[in-house]
Amino acid sequence: MRTHRPRPHLFAPLVIAALVACSDDPTSPVVGDELTEAEVGVMLGVLMESGGLGPGALGLGFDGAQAPAATEGGQSFVIEETSPCPNGGSVTFSGDGSVGPEGESFAFDLTQFHDGCGATSSEDGSQWTFDGAPSITTSLSGSVTETDFDLQGSQSGGLDWRTGSRSGSCSIELSFSFSASDDDAGGTFSGAISGSVCAVDVSQSFEFTD
Repeated sequence: MRTHRPRPHLFAPLVIAALVACSDDPTSPVVGDELTEAEVGVMLGVLMESGGLGPGALGLGFDGAQAPAATEGGQSFVIEETSPCPNGGSVTFSGDGSVGPEGESFAFDLTQFHDGCGATSSEDGSQWTFDGAPSITTSLSGSVTETDFDLQGSQSGGLDWRTGSRSGSCSIELSFSFSASDDDAGGTFSGAISGSVCAVDVSQSFEFTD
């Protein structure tokens, strides 16, 4: 029988769409200019596309990962990498991770620090620049088989942002879980996200098939 390794990175645009579907009940503090719900969605898309939030920041393929160290039943490694942003500036990733003996399970703890990180929205062409306030931390764990991928985790911290003549600072508090499967019958991706981003509450579950 033909088997397929799930390809969760293909679903990143769908995760952006789910994140944009927010509620309008603000709870987290905002300093400076406020973003509308639609602008928060655009900002999240820019962050995800530039590798600073969501799947792009999960640390599953860093060139800067140090050589794995043997542990009982698996491997552990340290991640230290600074990557350039599309429009200048950088985002630095630091932390550690571990992988099971057959690569069937993984866990990561990362801190991301944005330093003048500039990027352009593919949705509306707006220009954004991000600085850590102070940083974003990501904790996650998951499992992988030939046909299934499961992941759960959280992201929290703060960002300073600038777009056009406006600027501000706000917090990010997200919990998420994703599941993907891929077999002869097709692929399925489902998940749930909850929390708040820049005073916009996020609460969404979703499922997609191909």
